[in-house]
Amino acid sequence: MIQPRITSYRRSQGAILIVALVLLLAMTIVGVASIDTTMLQSQMSRNSLEANTRYQVSVNEIEAQIKQAADSLDYRQDMITKGAAISSSSNVGVSNDGTGYVLTDSDMVSQDTSDPYTQSGYAVFPGYDTGAHHGFTIGDTRMMVIEFNIITTLTSTEANTNLTQAALYTAPGDNE
Repeated sequence: MIQPRITSYRRSQGAILIVALVLLLAMTIVGVASIDTTMLQSQMSRNSLEANTRYQVSVNEIEAQIKQAADSLDYRQDMITKGAAISSSSNVGVSNDGTGYVLTDSDMVSQDTSDPYTQSGYAVFPGYDTGAHHGFTIGDTRMMVIEFNIITTLTSTEANTNLTQAALYTAPGDNE
């Protein structure tokens, strides 16, 4: 009786090797899949961080433009003087037709030349026509709306964020 057990044992030694190799292969496949998932999550996280940073850069610039326009009547007058007709159909990010001023990278107040972003945009004066001062009045004060649109682009990927915010100001001219 001892002899049949030894024969059975010798025949089963190869099965353990095959089972171990199959388990090793399954663990390798799971490991490679988890590395791929981790890399994808890392890319999504990086893209989310970049989008948030572009948004913050745009918000900072809009706030700086609004503050500069609020602090300086001359700045508002200069923008209107340089303004030209801007159409919402031909300029990305412009929501209203009117007189406007194209903001280039050099017009940006909060721009840091060492950062990897370029900025452009528009300052649109809805209700103003080129060469005429319209706006609206509240009591005896003539008012104007300036709609700032800032486009922030990450130079290396060309991904961009487009933000618009409007502010109400005293119109230059009759109120001075």
